[in-house]
Amino acid sequence: MTIPFFKKQEKNIEVEENSIIASSSRLSKLSGLDITNFDMLRALANDYTSVYYTNLETGDAAVVSFDDRNMREVAVVYDENVCLLDDFSRQYANKRVPPNHYQDFIEVVSLANLRKQMAESSVFKYRFIAYKGDKENHFLMKACRINDSKTHIIVGFSDIEAQVEYERERSLEFESISNIKGEFLKNTSHELMTPLNAINGFTEISLKETDPDKIRENLKHIHSETQGLIIQIRNLISMSEFSLINRPPNYQTYALSDLFAGMRERMKTPAKAKNITFTTDDFGIKVNKVITDVEFINRIMIHLLYNAVKYTNNGGTVIMSVKQEMLDEQTVLNEFHIKDNGIGMSKEFSKHLFEAFAREQTSTEGAPSGLGLGLAITEKLVRSLEGSISVVTKKDFGSDFKVVIPTKVPR
Repeated sequence: MTIPFFKKQEKNIEVEENSIIASSSRLSKLSGLDITNFDMLRALANDYTSVYYTNLETGDAAVVSFDDRNMREVAVVYDENVCLLDDFSRQYANKRVPPNHYQDFIEVVSLANLRKQMAESSVFKYRFIAYKGDKENHFLMKACRINDSKTHIIVGFSDIEAQVEYERERSLEFESISNIKGEFLKNTSHELMTPLNAINGFTEISLKETDPDKIRENLKHIHSETQGLIIQIRNLISMSEFSLINRPPNYQTYALSDLFAGMRERMKTPAKAKNITFTTDDFGIKVNKVITDVEFINRIMIHLLYNAVKYTNNGGTVIMSVKQEMLDEQTVLNEFHIKDNGIGMSKEFSKHLFEAFAREQTSTEGAPSGLGLGLAITEKLVRSLEGSISVVTKKDFGSDFKVVIPTKVPR
């Protein structure tokens, strides 16, 4: 009969100190060592579904933490909570390890190999594949010395399928970003050099020119090329923001009233330059302080608002608003709207709106160009906050972007 020495807790909740002390006391009796490394036990108990003590000299193993159905199915090898490591490993492999991984598993977790590994290093890790129900999952085994002893070790097992899947997704995302950066640099180098060469040329001509009218004409050309250069530099800034979407959210308490105040200040100059009326409606805020990533949510709103001003004709309007819905006592759903009466988009293009480098060809006079990365970045930031983004748009009538982001309420 197996008796856990301390109870496994829910993820991210520390094991009670009394349980840790009890576990160290039991391990001290089994190993003959004075167990004082509570941090190691605490970390293993929180992160591993099953933890064992092993004596590498005798091959004896004893359960420390036992919260894994896969392990319970092979518990028959235990005799009063103690078993031989190699017997346990073979029994587990027979029931749970796929045939094509069986031999590798047996060799790696064998007593002989653990003796070798722990003689060379204080920590040894091994990823393997085993069945969880009828599905193959990725697991991790971690072995650690106790008090730096090469004979007495702790071995933990954990299911890392979610971590492996996350790594796969990140790898694909990094590959995609790498391809986008390569394409961007290839396409942009020429577009940067063209206005720079023109500016340099007109400047050299002007320095030799004495006719004020010709100098003024050259300055107009320089000004025009400078505007094109500014657009390309903004594109470079957009590309640099891909590094932002590679990090996980940094959650902290943030007042939505500060978000709206910041956007009013931020958009004052660009809106005024086009005589656009920019207004905000924050009367829908019921819970002002929420827990979110401040940089992410600000960047989302900045992208959408700059786009709204950018694609709204002189004298138009842009409105930013929010309404909230309480999902439960600790969760509020925030629905933001960025609405304009600008040039809008065709129904066909709106289907590709959040793809990198997506730009709709337009004949609208003075409609600014762009690289088409802003909304792709925005969509990724929204998804990072477990939210959603959508748009209702009609060509020549404007667009209404809706961003829905769930947030926790600080206690």
